[in-house]
This record gives sequence, C-alpha cells and structure tokens, in this order.
Amino acid sequence: MDYTLGNDWIGYSYRQHDLIADSILHQHYTNWAPRLLINYTLNPSTNISFNYNSSAQEPSIAQLAPVKNNNNPLYITRGNPDLKPGFNQTFGANLRTWGIDFGLSLNIAGNSISTKTTTDSLGRQISQPVNVQGGKSGNANLSLSRKILGFDFGIHANGTFAQSVTYVNADLSHNNASTVGGGIGVYKYVIGKYNFQLNTNFNYFNQISSVNVNAPLHYWTQNHDAAVTIYLIRGFEINTNAIYTWQEKTSAFSSATSVLLLNSYISRYFLHKRLVAKFQFNNMLNQNSGISRSSSGNTNMQSSTNILGRYWMVSAIYHFDQKFKHK
Repeated sequence: MDYTLGNDWIGYSYRQHDLIADSILHQHYTNWAPRLLINYTLNPSTNISFNYNSSAQEPSIAQLAPVKNNNNPLYITRGNPDLKPGFNQTFGANLRTWGIDFGLSLNIAGNSISTKTTTDSLGRQISQPVNVQGGKSGNANLSLSRKILGFDFGIHANGTFAQSVTYVNADLSHNNASTVGGGIGVYKYVIGKYNFQLNTNFNYFNQISSVNVNAPLHYWTQNHDAAVTIYLIRGFEINTNAIYTWQEKTSAFSSATSVLLLNSYISRYFLHKRLVAKFQFNNMLNQNSGISRSSSGNTNMQSSTNILGRYWMVSAIYHFDQKFKHK
C-alpha cells in the first residue's frame, strides 16, 4: 500500500479605503485545503484506490467591492463585501479486478457564489453576487470485459446526479438533474485479414427545477458507432465507418434529432510502409451533424450549425524513421 498526503494553505487579505465616505472595508480569511491519495494492491490483478481533494473559491475584487457600476442607468451591478469564500470537496474510489472496473466520485460544494438580480421601484435592475448553500454531484460507473467466442466483449453502465442552487433573477432555484445509461462494445481483430468494432450507448436524462416544477425535462439519447477495416489485398487497407446519434424530442425541444455519418477510405502502402497514399470520402450521406444539446442548472439549450457536407480528399504521408548515429 502507498499513500500521499498533502495540504495547501491560502491566506487572503483585502483592504479598501473609501476617501469620499471615509470608510474602510477589510476582508481577511485563511483556508486549509488537504488532499489524500491511497493506493492498495491486493494481488497482481486487484487494485483499490481512494482519493480526496479540496479547493477554495475566492471571491474576486469586483465581487467584493461595494462600488456601484452604473454605466447603464437601468442595469446596475455592485459588489458584496460580506461574501464568503466557497469550498469544494471531492471524494473518489476505484476498484479494478479481473476485467471489472468500478468507480465512484462525489463532489460537495459549500458557500457557492451566485448572482441575485432585483428590480427596484424605479425599474432599475440591480445585480449582486451572494452566497448560496452550494450543491452536490456524484458519478458511478461500472465496466466489464470478457472474451466470448473469439470476440472481445465489453459492457458498461454509468449514472450521475447533480444538485445545485442558483438565483434566477430574485428567485432561489433548486435544480436536480440525473443521468443513467449504458451500452456494449464488441471488438475483433484478425492479423492480416480484418478489424471489426461496434460500440453502443443509451442514456436517459431527467431534470427538474424549483422555479418551474410543472415543466420537468427528460429525454432519451442514443449514440452508436461501428467500423470495419479489411486487409485482404496485400498493401491495401479498406475501411468503412458509421456514427449514428439520436435525441428524443421534449417539451423544450420540439423535434427529435437523428444523424447518420458514413465515411470510407482506401489506402495503399509503398516503400515498406513508409509512404501511405489515401483516398477518403467523408459524410457520404451529406447529413448535417452540427446539432448539440446541453443542460446546466436551469438552462437548457440546443444549437444547430451548418458544417462541411459531403466531401472527399486525397492525401499522402511519408514516415521519416531513419535513425541517426551518435558520433
């Protein structure tokens, strides 16, 4: 067994003298951030590890200074001299044995900093950073690998959760999000003949926010990829690969998205594999894959962008692998 133990110490001091109001603002705090790593090898095939890390989130000078920024008379920002530093802690554990890999992680945040926005009687929006109670997030993953009928077979599963607290204007929002998913992988490689691989992944996402409990967000997503490479003709390599993604429609996103990208290439080796000439044909079905979806806190966003459509290219690569002798 081996272990590593460490600690970071941070001393922070901030002093501001307002000459007009003849007032002094003074902030001072210290922070200890320990860390620990333990690694234990039970036998040549079994390993257990545990780690702990912590870190501080110091407020910036702009967040602390109580000076109003009124460049825009209708939108005023001001600091908060009573802000406290945030503190994050991360715990992790991992087990590896006989083709099994299991991991856990947990993150706990305290005194997180959010922005509260209020509207006064004159219709001005006033924003100020404030401390909130923080949040929690965690992750668990499991993977198994075995050889079945000459194929390398793998299965994986994962789950995540996140609890966060943020301000939406003047309302304090408690956000809960979770994801569960899994899939399989199949691989087969025969020297000088072919290489085959297939990966599948399914995920279910669920989110709810206290500012709008009547509009939860939940949807399924899929992601699959497959590739076949053939080496039957001496000096040639022929490959075809495909990637398929699908996302379910929701109340927030009015339509489902699905994209199938199909690519192929053929390459020829020369000069003892030092020179490789390749002809590559990408996005053969001319589909637009520039679609992405993200969810964070109480903000959900889907964007679509145009990307390069169907195209082909020819390339040549030469490997300079000559070894130089030392004199």
